[in-house]
Amino acid sequence: LEDLNDIYREQAETALRANQNLKDELQRTQDELKRFLHEREMERYLQRQNDEVNN
Repeated sequence: LEDLNDIYREQAETALRANQNLKDELQRTQDELKRFLHEREMERYLQRQNDEVNN
């Protein structure tokens, strides 16, 4: 029974580590997406400013 308990504990620990890794990767991806969207927003803003100057 202790061996089985050890196996389940190891599986649970592995699952927890995998879950944390996925959370970390999701956070990095969300941060990257926010930066990308901000850059696109700035590009559009600058393009509008440029268009206004040229018209």
